[in-house]
Amino acid sequence: MRRTRLMSHVRRALSGAGAPSRGESLVVALSGGPDSVALLDSLVALQARFGLRIVAAHLDHGLRAESAEDAAFCARLC
Repeated sequence: MRRTRLMSHVRRALSGAGAPSRGESLVVALSGGPDSVALLDSLVALQARFGLRIVAAHLDHGLRAESAEDAAFCARLC
């Protein structure tokens, strides 16, 4: 993955105080929108470097007609 500003911010956050330790799991809320997909993509690209296990979590709340499509997209992405 090419280096982006987002990737730089995520890398800095993973290096800062309060960041998860090597060997820990990090659960990422995945809505299926561009923000959560970009964050997940950056974390997956950096997981080996920081020794993390990345887990994506999606909740199909069923409140919108499109929520099943969002859930299916997230499942395919993962």
